[in-house]
Amino acid sequence: PVLDPGREEFLEYDVTRLIHETTHPERKVVGIMSSLPVMGSELPPQFMMMQQPQQEQKRPWVLVEELKKTYDVRTVPTNEFPITGVDILVVIHPKEFPQDAQFAIDQYVLGGGKALVFVDPFCNVDASDTGMGFRMPGSSDLNTLFNAWGIDVPARKAVLDMDNGTTVAVGQGRAEKHPAWITVTRDLLDQNDVTCAQLNLMVIPVAGAIAPYGAVSNTIVPLIHTSANAGEVDSFNAQQPAAEIRKQFVPAHQPLTIAAKVSGVFNTAFPGGHPGGEGESNGYVKTAAAANTVLIVADVDLLADEFNFREINLFGMRAYQPFNNNMDFLMNAIDQLGGDENLISIRSRAKFQRPFTVVQGLERAAQERWLAKERELSEELQSVRMRLNELQTKKDTSQRFILSPEQQNEINDFQQRQLEIARDLKEVRKNLRKDIDALGLRLKFYNMALIPALVCLFGIGLALYRVYKVKQS
Repeated sequence: PVLDPGREEFLEYDVTRLIHETTHPERKVVGIMSSLPVMGSELPPQFMMMQQPQQEQKRPWVLVEELKKTYDVRTVPTNEFPITGVDILVVIHPKEFPQDAQFAIDQYVLGGGKALVFVDPFCNVDASDTGMGFRMPGSSDLNTLFNAWGIDVPARKAVLDMDNGTTVAVGQGRAEKHPAWITVTRDLLDQNDVTCAQLNLMVIPVAGAIAPYGAVSNTIVPLIHTSANAGEVDSFNAQQPAAEIRKQFVPAHQPLTIAAKVSGVFNTAFPGGHPGGEGESNGYVKTAAAANTVLIVADVDLLADEFNFREINLFGMRAYQPFNNNMDFLMNAIDQLGGDENLISIRSRAKFQRPFTVVQGLERAAQERWLAKERELSEELQSVRMRLNELQTKKDTSQRFILSPEQQNEINDFQQRQLEIARDLKEVRKNLRKDIDALGLRLKFYNMALIPALVCLFGIGLALYRVYKVKQS
């Protein structure tokens, strides 16, 4: 394995991960539990009866194809209890999940299982056309479990970020920057967490907000957040034009969390046991035996193909070209959750940088000389203008549109001075490059000639000394 110098601040994480993978060489299993046909033709059981015999088989989402390159991926039905044989459970859009399924997730997490949960107050890929000019969004939440873990995601509230809207098509050849579609850049990502630190751009179409809930003492680490110029709106109104949304906007005056890691010793959300009946409550876990971590994301659409990839034809084969880092976020999250708890808790180190202070000093000095010349030119230009105006006022009104000899001389003098200053500016640039190049040559000489020569001389001297000592003895 090769350690990437570009990930210098994550050296501890990368080394620990390599050790963990070496000691655990078996292929991990990712289980996907979803109300959406993420697995393609392998639909969740509750949708199988709705499928028509002649219905066209759907291909899996690209995320599934990508996961299968590294992990064994299987569907986890909502009626599976207990959930076994799964290293990382990915829950996507748990719309109207039955109590049995929620209890299964609850016990899986309390038993030490790693979970990555995607919920959405406005799921574009699950929106249905009403026939009245608007779409009815699908909505999902797991607040029964979330509240027990110390967080809450309002089911019918969408996040707006007035500073980081995404330009979207609104019909009739028009486009507008919509605050409900959030463009996430590096400053909205936790750069100290391995999951986000190498990402540059994400697009999140209509997300919810994650907030602390109750007096639970679990640790919440925001991974993706909005700017401070953000707020919430009813999810149904999030599809209104941007101009209408701005009229209703009420700022929260603080960043809102869209994705977060929640860590701690979790308690069950079902203190009465299995919701299926008293006889099935024996042996359930009330409190986890050790600390665990779950990752919560208040958006589902960021996983959908249409918001991640551009389909291209590559020599007659279908290929997908990503235009953001949404999929990288998912892969990083699963990769991190697949390690042990110590691996998950590792944060990045500060970057160790050796700035070229001498070069920076040369550039600074050249910049100061450049600015001084520019100021000199501007002052002379202003002086010439004042002199020309002064000469103009002394002229007869009948000759005001004709340059006098004095004015022509002033202009000629200024043009000559302008050429001289332009040459000086060019000389400043050339001298800057010359100084930096000279420094580079000196460093190359020291590193490639002087130091090796000194080492050779030291070696020759040491050899002669040893020969001398041998002769003496």
